[in-house]
Amino acid sequence: MQKRALTINSRRLMKRVQGPLARLGAQIGLSEAGTLSATVVGHPLQGARVKLEVASAQVKSAVILAALQVQGSTTVSEPLPTRDHTERLLQAFGANLTVDRAANSITVTPGARLVGQEVLVPGDPSLAAFFLVAGAVITNSHLTVKDVCLNPTRTGLIRVLKKMGARLSIKETASGGEPLGNVTIQTSQLREVTVTAKDVPDLIDELPLVVLLAACADGVSEISGAGELRVKETDRIQTVAELLLQLGVDVEERPDGWRIVGRPNWQVQKPNLNSHGDHRLGMLAAVAALGSTTPLFLIDPDAVAVSYPSFFADLAKLGGA
Repeated sequence: MQKRALTINSRRLMKRVQGPLARLGAQIGLSEAGTLSATVVGHPLQGARVKLEVASAQVKSAVILAALQVQGSTTVSEPLPTRDHTERLLQAFGANLTVDRAANSITVTPGARLVGQEVLVPGDPSLAAFFLVAGAVITNSHLTVKDVCLNPTRTGLIRVLKKMGARLSIKETASGGEPLGNVTIQTSQLREVTVTAKDVPDLIDELPLVVLLAACADGVSEISGAGELRVKETDRIQTVAELLLQLGVDVEERPDGWRIVGRPNWQVQKPNLNSHGDHRLGMLAAVAALGSTTPLFLIDPDAVAVSYPSFFADLAKLGGA
């Protein structure tokens, strides 16, 4: 087989993907910092047992997709269950894929012929989360987010909202490959919450919003086990803490999370908020700003378009300026 090298560029840390794929025999070279650009040398791969060190659906999915093309079966196991969209979709398409929920493992046997299907893609709960949180903390709110994915591996924020006493209800509208439904939220009197490592995989993208909820709640909240956030588009543990400190929130940055003292009346310290090029941080800033009586400004709002190009327009429809 002729070998060809493909080089691509980006800035996310990729060693955590490189390592598991190397167990299948993949040859991937990274920059000295462990990020892209990467050089990938194509050649036959072999099935293997791959034990992931971090609970990451992205890394798990990379191994599963590679395993479809290897010689022999591959079993990938993870320390905690993570979102399972890849497994559900591939099974619907006819892949020979077995899920062992008790062992948190997936076995892939290549060779099955995949057949295209008509797929209903539900609303992304990680994006719906910004409006659910806004509805819970902004005065006189009552809103419904329709056709949201209710996959149990993606409803961590809903469970946190319920634990904090949010006035929330769900009406399931469809089930099957991916359950979905309408989620209604109203302004709520929230109480403190504790989030630990076992809770993190189901709400990893929503954790910055949990910090905002805690800042609007009564009592002291603690979030731990979220070290994964330090290797996103930004170090989200640090940038979220910096953002909320600017708004006057009593938040302490910790190695793998935060300690937040809830306080309803913040005193804005710095009105210029920075997304740092991170789409989720930009949306978090916009939601947090809804409750401020002080004019606030967002630096680099275009970063939000990475995942939600119409976010500000949709926010404006709900009364957010």
